[in-house]
Amino acid sequence: ATSWNPGLLGVAQVSSMTMSSTNTILLAGNFTTSTGCTRNYLQEVDTATGTSCTSFNANISGTLINTISLDSSTLFLGGNFALSGGQSRTNLSSVAYSNGLDIGWNPSPNSTTIFKIQKAGNSIYVSGNFTSIAGQGRGGISIFKLSDMSLLP
Repeated sequence: ATSWNPGLLGVAQVSSMTMSSTNTILLAGNFTTSTGCTRNYLQEVDTATGTSCTSFNANISGTLINTISLDSSTLFLGGNFALSGGQSRTNLSSVAYSNGLDIGWNPSPNSTTIFKIQKAGNSIYVSGNFTSIAGQGRGGISIFKLSDMSLLP
């Protein structure tokens, strides 16, 4: 048997994970380092070897990532953070899976934490303790259309 250990350090709490199509798993939670690589709260790990020093780095600054959802080339992130993919983003963002850079979606929820992001069909569902998102009143849950990332009425 081989050792499979991504070596997460810090609190080392994993709150969400998703598989990619490239034999890697994306881990999100409350950790800052894995096997010598600084990867705040979001880490890509090779499923066969456990190697976690891949080139993917979304450069998160904040407290934690609670939830992630991957839609082919876009990774949606929710949690408690202020910076994602090189841009100022409050607790909810999306980055390119290819390079971790922000792709321009900035719904700006007025919350301290996003709890869950779920892709379903052509939509992204977001839940958290917000009362406003994308400039519209919403009580804790909202739906965005994937084709243009607009908030559904």
